[in-house]
Amino acid sequence: MFLNALVLVANPVIKITNVQLAADGNLQVTAMREYPGESVIFQESGSVNGGWQFAGDAILISNSGPYITVEFPLSSTQQFYRVVYQTQ
Repeated sequence: MFLNALVLVANPVIKITNVQLAADGNLQVTAMREYPGESVIFQESGSVNGGWQFAGDAILISNSGPYITVEFPLSSTQQFYRVVYQTQ
């Protein structure tokens, strides 16, 4: 028996699986990608309705398999974070 399969995902899903206050006082966010190694970026905004920009203050904690964990210094101006796939 021969099986040749290809799975195409038009809109891969990223899920934020954990958000917590880290021991150092930073906000720690863990996200799960559809496939290990996919390039993602974290964005931040002062409003959930828009104005999203690259979160340059993200500190990479771990990047293992489909999971990526970063920390953000707590700030009164950037209160919302999201993760999106990086486009070329």
